[in-house]
Amino acid sequence: MNIISEKIISSLEELGCKVKIVSISHVNEMREELFELRDNDMLDKKLYDDMLSSMEFDPDKALKNAKSIIIVAAPQIITKANFQYKSSTYSLTIPPTYVAKDIRSKVNDIINEISSKNGFGVKGTKLPQKQLAVKSGLAKYGKNNIAYVKGMGSFHILMSYYIDLDLLVDSWQAAEIDGDCANCFICLKTCPTGAISADRFLIYAEKCLTYFNEFEPDFPDWLKPQWHNSIMGCMSCQLKCPKNVAFENKTNVSVVFTEEETKMILDKVSLESLAEGTIKKLEEISMIPSYNLLSRNIKILLREEFLIKEDKEGVPTI
Repeated sequence: MNIISEKIISSLEELGCKVKIVSISHVNEMREELFELRDNDMLDKKLYDDMLSSMEFDPDKALKNAKSIIIVAAPQIITKANFQYKSSTYSLTIPPTYVAKDIRSKVNDIINEISSKNGFGVKGTKLPQKQLAVKSGLAKYGKNNIAYVKGMGSFHILMSYYIDLDLLVDSWQAAEIDGDCANCFICLKTCPTGAISADRFLIYAEKCLTYFNEFEPDFPDWLKPQWHNSIMGCMSCQLKCPKNVAFENKTNVSVVFTEEETKMILDKVSLESLAEGTIKKLEEISMIPSYNLLSRNIKILLREEFLIKEDKEGVPTI
């Protein structure tokens, strides 16, 4: 390990982060592994197109002569956003992986400052962050395919950066399953949609509630309203996981949307027509990119307010 590697790692650790460094040579291996899963029908092709086709496995497109990759895990907690509606206030959950503006900015500042002082280039990657974290030894897979970082559980945000300097470190290794998961089936039993299965390790991500919340324009009829628990993503298996006991009750109440603001969001008023203050609140909870889905996702969480009931089979009716 050289002086630059030590400086990057120590500076980020002071922020509470954990860091690993790998050689750029493994990018092609990551791509082939992902393509193999897709081509062998282990990954649903539509899900791949929606969630993974934007990945970029040519480092030169981001940073010429990139030589190393820095992988960072920063601790995060659940965010609660309050929405005032019909004289009540609803505190809605946003999982740790979504609201990361502040910590991303701090990590970026540290890495950019070190790079500018030492004359090398750095650029964020568009690589699969979870795959990078596990293959670098920064994290281990849970049975729910979520990356678990020691001391953080699944309550973290993953970031990675190309650097055009050989940092003389390569922690690349085979992916590992967390040992605590071997005889534990809590996440499998807790998953409401059956995305986690005993018949294979890779989850059926096309059944995962997170996928429907983030990408699908309509919820399928079989998806029961009571399964929804977050504005984006899903916390069902994470909140029941024994590895998250120390973190699950830590929350941050970030913003409060007034009754007028909530109504405009639910009515799908265009972003351009929203007040600057409302847009800033949406930015604070990282919901600008998902704004087109926000009305639908909030309404399903407030289902009784919108007369979303269930028939005897649990299918939503409006």
